[in-house]
Amino acid sequence: MRTNKNNKRKIVVVGVNEGHDGGAAIVIDGIVRCAVSEERLNRKKYSSGYLNSFFYCLNALNLKIDDISLIVFSNYRKPLPEHYQGLLKSLKIPPRKFITVDHHLSHAFGAYFLSPFDDALILVIDGQGNGNDTESYYIGEKQEIKKIGGNSSKRNPAKGIGRTYEAFTNFLGWADQEDGKTMALAGYGNPLAFTIPLFELKGVEAIGSLSYKYGKGVIKFAERYSLDFGFPYAREAHKKSADVAAYVQKELEKILVNLVSKLVKTTGKKKICMAGGVALNCSANTKLLQAGIVEDIFVLPATSDKGQAVGNALYGFYKLKGHIPRNQLRNDYFGKQYSEKEIKSILRREKGYIEKNIPLLSDFQFAKQDSIVKTVANLLTKGKIVGWFQGGSELGPRALGHRSILCDPRKKYLKDILNQKIKYREGFRPFAPSCLLEKVSEYFECNRAFPYMLFALPAKSDKKEQIPAVVHIDGFSRIQTVDKENNDIFYNLIKEFYNLTGIPMILNTSFNSQEPIVETPENALSTFLKTDMDYLAIGNFLVWKK
Repeated sequence: MRTNKNNKRKIVVVGVNEGHDGGAAIVIDGIVRCAVSEERLNRKKYSSGYLNSFFYCLNALNLKIDDISLIVFSNYRKPLPEHYQGLLKSLKIPPRKFITVDHHLSHAFGAYFLSPFDDALILVIDGQGNGNDTESYYIGEKQEIKKIGGNSSKRNPAKGIGRTYEAFTNFLGWADQEDGKTMALAGYGNPLAFTIPLFELKGVEAIGSLSYKYGKGVIKFAERYSLDFGFPYAREAHKKSADVAAYVQKELEKILVNLVSKLVKTTGKKKICMAGGVALNCSANTKLLQAGIVEDIFVLPATSDKGQAVGNALYGFYKLKGHIPRNQLRNDYFGKQYSEKEIKSILRREKGYIEKNIPLLSDFQFAKQDSIVKTVANLLTKGKIVGWFQGGSELGPRALGHRSILCDPRKKYLKDILNQKIKYREGFRPFAPSCLLEKVSEYFECNRAFPYMLFALPAKSDKKEQIPAVVHIDGFSRIQTVDKENNDIFYNLIKEFYNLTGIPMILNTSFNSQEPIVETPENALSTFLKTDMDYLAIGNFLVWKK
């Protein structure tokens, strides 16, 4: 039995998301202690499931089944029955220790109780929650969350904000969870190429113009209004695709600004927490912040269903205790930390540590560094591309300096190498800068911290040419500000690069190659060996190919 410093039994709540982007999280005495998505462990992008992540979290915190106070499940579409146990039924945990939570309410709990606000409007907007929910609005006041509205249960989900954006993403040739590609392609298009409104507001309910979901909805919409969207599923190959992406991006931004404006007038709340997959759209988040109708916006880094398990666990603690300790989120590093002994055993390829997909004859060397920060900063100045594996992993989809691939933002040609030989992704997609917080205002139109790559800000005109690898075609960058308090080693690396070059940032992209972001040292070594990365910095060790 686990006890706290007052010798009372600790309250251990496990959150489990059964839907896509499945995973698990553990809250102990109201504090999020560990969380991971299933895809990081089974290596299948957007994977459902939770068994791997459930036991990962227990093992990371040295907990036993008997230590668990409550398990909270959620899914999407059809709600789960009360006391649902799923695949955990075989563990013989008493049914009374299982409860379920509404999908959107879980998002609201995660966004509000990890925010810096104790009085806020909460917007949850995604492809679909339980039932026909696509938009839900809540008020958060101190320890209470109250739903104040959302879409009608009778409205076709295809008319939802998030579902509409997904449908356009499908039409362009990508999967539901690949909306970021649509956002990136929009920068190359003409947002005024099409002018038919996609949404209308009836009170505070958004009504989209599509009647069908997926690409079919967009095809039928184009036929109805005689719009030339080009060939469906063309990805970026058709000249019309960029204009279509720019159109849906413009319409998304417009409906969000209009919706929030009405909700602010109705509630008087000018601080906003946002959750759900739509909140990953950093261009729309920026447009909303710049509109001047709100004072501040908080978006949980794992705002998509990757963060659902965290909201579940917080909700469960609230149900047990009636309150949640206010503990403002400082970073997104909820994964377990791997010891130097574990890392060294993997690099030595000792039995029991190595992945099957790392050939025994892989020709690499490694050496412990006196200062991994100085070593890597020097390599970056020489145009090298370095995999960076430090501490516990990020929960959300954006690499924030613990599971990253890094290079020099001054060298534009490195973008092509990253896309063609490492990431194997579309060439139109931008890369982000991680910048010292105290220097960010010198390079971007920015006067505050943006630590999670959830807002895209304009680069200053006299600085764009200095950092071409991290400025998108539209002149914006999806920035991450880095401070010493919340990310010590990553801050020190950027500071050392700044001392060497005078540039206070580095290019930072997620450590993966057509796969989920790496979780374990084995994953990192495998991805390094199968791509054209030059070096791998893993803990205090530097790895290179012979």
